[in-house]
Amino acid sequence: MGQSRQLYMDAPSVQLLEPWMRKYLPPLEATVQRRLLQLVTGIFEQRSALLERIAEGSAFTANPVSNLTQVGRILRDERLTLAAVY
Repeated sequence: MGQSRQLYMDAPSVQLLEPWMRKYLPPLEATVQRRLLQLVTGIFEQRSALLERIAEGSAFTANPVSNLTQVGRILRDERLTLAAVY
């Protein structure tokens, strides 16, 4: 790969995902593991950015970090179903 390791390996999401992937995925060739980490990190960061936009547009009036935490809790709450919300 022509890109430097620092371009994508220092992202906070990589620091979170890499240990998890090493623990739960079977051993992979270094190039495959690096590419998979790049792809998963992109998806992870995209979802995180989407949650931030949802939190910004919500009716919550706390600070942005608190709003993001609350939105995340609501989305993870398995007791809430579409039928119950509507």
